[in-house]
Amino acid sequence: MKTIRNKQVCYWSNKAALIFITIILLLLTGYLYTRSSFSFRFVDEEYNFTIGNYLLKKEILYDDIITNHQPITHIFSAYVQKSSKPNSIYFLVKRHRGAIAVWSLIWSIIFIIYFGLSALLFTFVYEVTKSYLFGNLFLAESLVVYPLLFLYGVIIYKKSLVNPLLVVFSGICIGICLFLLTPIWPALFLFILLFFTRQKKYFDKSLLYLLVGVLITLVFIFKYSSLPGYIDYIYQTLTYTIPTYHGSESWILTILKSLITPLLSFVNSELTPTNLLIRVFSLLLITNLIFLILRRRFRETLIIICLLGLTNIRFVQPGTGHYSGFHMLPWFSVLLFISLSLSLQNLKQKVGILFKMSNILLILLIIILSVNYAKSVFLQQEDTQKNYLIHYSTYIDRGEIIKVMKDTSDTLFVSRDSWMVYWQSDINHLPKLFGYYPWMSGIPSLKSLVLDQFHKNPPTFLYCDNCIGSELERFLNKYSVVKKK
Repeated sequence: MKTIRNKQVCYWSNKAALIFITIILLLLTGYLYTRSSFSFRFVDEEYNFTIGNYLLKKEILYDDIITNHQPITHIFSAYVQKSSKPNSIYFLVKRHRGAIAVWSLIWSIIFIIYFGLSALLFTFVYEVTKSYLFGNLFLAESLVVYPLLFLYGVIIYKKSLVNPLLVVFSGICIGICLFLLTPIWPALFLFILLFFTRQKKYFDKSLLYLLVGVLITLVFIFKYSSLPGYIDYIYQTLTYTIPTYHGSESWILTILKSLITPLLSFVNSELTPTNLLIRVFSLLLITNLIFLILRRRFRETLIIICLLGLTNIRFVQPGTGHYSGFHMLPWFSVLLFISLSLSLQNLKQKVGILFKMSNILLILLIIILSVNYAKSVFLQQEDTQKNYLIHYSTYIDRGEIIKVMKDTSDTLFVSRDSWMVYWQSDINHLPKLFGYYPWMSGIPSLKSLVLDQFHKNPPTFLYCDNCIGSELERFLNKYSVVKKK
């Protein structure tokens, strides 16, 4: 009995030490990322801010305001703004970057509790390198990383799922991922299949507890969202948005490329800081997959390849960064976590010196490259006020002009990307309509709604950036240009 108690004390002491290290790391990186909040701006993040602000005015997603994104990021933004009450774009951006830091801190602690040393190594490397793929911004791709990895960790570490709380929590993670990012749905469906394959003996109870977790998320989501409107959003996404984004490439080819993305990082890819890391992650993964194959663990190998591949089903070529590469962030994080987890698990077994040394050297190389990348990001000098004015002064000025001129019943329509004009002017948008991209003209119901509103109920103010050649060009002659003196 005493031996068992001593083991438990040692176990939780080690966990406490790992958690302490993680908290220090996340507080430091959170501070550094928040300090550099204005080094660049991104319209997808501002899209979330602005819709979140309208939710605070009791608007309902997919009914009062149509969005082409999943709901959770908008809802989380509303909570951030409700709790922090930013009175300027400066504090709006700051508070959301801080919210991402807090989100990462909370999830990394949960991660450490369940997955130990590999979670700590992952957290260190990911947190200091994620900025190249916009992981420090308030985006669905940033928010989904830790909940998704928790689910993958349950499979990879073969965690016992007889604990009802773990199953309920897994259900919550599924719900969060479902309503954050549509492109990871295929990977989630594979996880659910694997989950119930492992839970044959406890199928009924597992299904019940999992549904309880998902239901908790559903209650949260549909407090702010219209169910019929959400169903229509899914229909429009599957029918129009995904085919438009995917283009003419065969789905078979896309799936094949997603499955072999680690190999593609060595072919026709620019050697960016992120792709250099991806190549080392891939070498570590391939080394350990070969080890599994040699041990005849084919099923485990296939599961890992499929989970990783389906995470990049919205295929992005490795090495793509910043504005073109942020969609790859979930895959980047999964590749890192699986590679480290497999390596540490395999090193615990009886292995040859060559295998052991190659794994240790690759992990050390990952840490060195991560530190080197972090130095280039965190030690860069930034003129905060200058960057803030460069990125946001135009929208502040335009928003203030509209705020002075508007009446209570006036409306604004922005197209496209200048979402902060909505936030700064604090004006109503057109009924249901928020923004309009050229590719949206391929969605018949949305195109019809936009044209109908401009004919019958045109907005009082139109902020149109590069409208020439779009459907909105025909309406420009109805508006007078307001210029700042």
